[in-house]
Amino acid sequence: MGKLKDVQLRNWVKAGRPLAKADGDGLTFTLSASGTTAWVLRYYVAGKRKELTLGRYPDIPLTKARERALEARAKIQGGVDVGREKQRAKQAEARAWTVRKLVEDYLTRAAERLAEGTISQRRQQLNAHVLPIIG
Repeated sequence: MGKLKDVQLRNWVKAGRPLAKADGDGLTFTLSASGTTAWVLRYYVAGKRKELTLGRYPDIPLTKARERALEARAKIQGGVDVGREKQRAKQAEARAWTVRKLVEDYLTRAAERLAEGTISQRRQQLNAHVLPIIG
């Protein structure tokens, strides 16, 4: 394992051409046409090829990507489909929204298209009437 070097990664990002380069043991560095870089772990479960995105480069450096891949491979060896596990966690998080989170999300999105005074008024109404009762 460990075919890639950090210097190579930086040069590929500067070049900006789409590519996928394997580091070994399923860990792959990908660069899309839009310039998005990511670490992907490729693995098999029940004979089917799967992929798990570990994070984006440079937010996740090479050494950290290798650590995450090692942890994920240990789970895979234990019979866990890590990609499916990640999907389930995201779904559970989405279902766990509270009314307070929903209100904050609404106000954040509405701020892009409504006047500041309107947002302030709606925030006050929601804080006074909705959140104390069901929030």
